[in-house]
Amino acid sequence: MAEQTQHPTIKERLKYFGPGTLVVIASFVVAFMFIKPAPPHSLIIGTGGPDGAYFHYGQEFAQILARDGIRLEVRTTGGSIDNLRLLESGEIDIAFMQGGVGTHTKTDDLISLGSLYYEPIWVFHRVGLDLGPNASLKGLRIGMGSKGSATEILSTNVMTLSGITSEDAEFVSVGGTEATNMLLDGKLDFAFMVYGFEAPVIQKSLRSPKILPFSAVRAEAFARKFRFWSIVSLPRGIVDFVTDIPARDITLLAPAAQLVAPSDFHPALINLFIGSAEEIFGPGGVF
Repeated sequence: MAEQTQHPTIKERLKYFGPGTLVVIASFVVAFMFIKPAPPHSLIIGTGGPDGAYFHYGQEFAQILARDGIRLEVRTTGGSIDNLRLLESGEIDIAFMQGGVGTHTKTDDLISLGSLYYEPIWVFHRVGLDLGPNASLKGLRIGMGSKGSATEILSTNVMTLSGITSEDAEFVSVGGTEATNMLLDGKLDFAFMVYGFEAPVIQKSLRSPKILPFSAVRAEAFARKFRFWSIVSLPRGIVDFVTDIPARDITLLAPAAQLVAPSDFHPALINLFIGSAEEIFGPGGVF
């Protein structure tokens, strides 16, 4: 008579296989909780207008990241304040931003990946304007930057500390290339701009015989008041040695341009962006 095959009971199976099964399940739980998934292969970076340094550098980041299989869409925006809004709403993944703009954020879920370069607060004025020791800005037409832009915020801070309000001077919400063109046409007396030295609009303004850069007065006091501003100098002749542009050293206040991303930005992407930044900005610049 053949022996009956005895099948192990569920209790016996758990005795032999249960511990191993639990280890496997626990491993999956730990991996799910603590090990991040692979980084995305497509991202959007917020820059600024096409005439600014942010857009130029965004394209450089895109070229470098493409080597690692990351597609970076370079999106033109209204600038730092617009980038802040787009980051908060999740419409972009990473962005360039002027130092100090973070004080206007509505969330604590953003991080800076690091400062990249100094981005001076340029002040250009039309040639022939009286800028003597006792000269006043009252009654002048001043380009304050585009409405709602970081430049407008910074220029308003400068004017407020200087005791100049919109009742004393004509504040015009215009910036960038449009402001430069208005200076050249005699429709503005002063104009604030926040761009890197290499930005086309700055190079155009510095080389124009009709407008001149203004050297910051009481720069040390302003830098003490706004801790995210540094003092930098544009040396005489650095733009063009032959024609001696500028014709004297120019003192400028300068926040630092930063890369800002959500706090849950993938660690692997942080390393890639930092490595790309070192490749782009490592050689240094005028400032």
